[in-house]
Amino acid sequence: MTVAAIELVAVDDAATREAARYLIAEYLRWIASAAAASYGLSFDIDAMVASDIEDRAKFYPPSGRFYVIRREDANVGVGCLKRITPSVAEIQRMYVQPHARGVGAGRLLLCGFRKFWRADSGNSGHLRRWVWSGRIVKSEVLRSV
Repeated sequence: MTVAAIELVAVDDAATREAARYLIAEYLRWIASAAAASYGLSFDIDAMVASDIEDRAKFYPPSGRFYVIRREDANVGVGCLKRITPSVAEIQRMYVQPHARGVGAGRLLLCGFRKFWRADSGNSGHLRRWVWSGRIVKSEVLRSV
C-alpha cells in the first residue's frame, strides 16, 4: 500500500523488527517523559519494547497487524493493531516522527488497519477508536479513513 513516497511495511523480518524496536522505544521515551512530568509515573521501556517485538501473539498476524511506515527509504513511524475480540481491536504504539507528520503517514496506517479489519474480520470496516489525551477519553467511529 503506497501513498506518494509513503508505504506500509509489515513487521515480518529482522530488519523491520529492528526498525519497529527503535521507533517504539522512541515513542515510549516520549510518553514516559510526559507521564513522569504530568503524573509522576514511570515504566520499564525496555521491557515494553521487548514484549511488543518478541510476543508473536500480541500484534502479529493472524490476530493483529504490525507495520513500520517508510518514507523515502527511511523508517518514520510504527503502529500496531491488536484484536481483543472478533469485533473489537485496539490500536497501539501508533507513532509518526515529528518531521514526517502532516504528509499522510498516520492516515495510511489507519487505512491499512481498516483494510485488514474489513478483509480478515468480516466486519463493516468501522473501527471504534478511543482517544486518550491527558485526562480526557473520548470515543469515535473511524469511517472516513
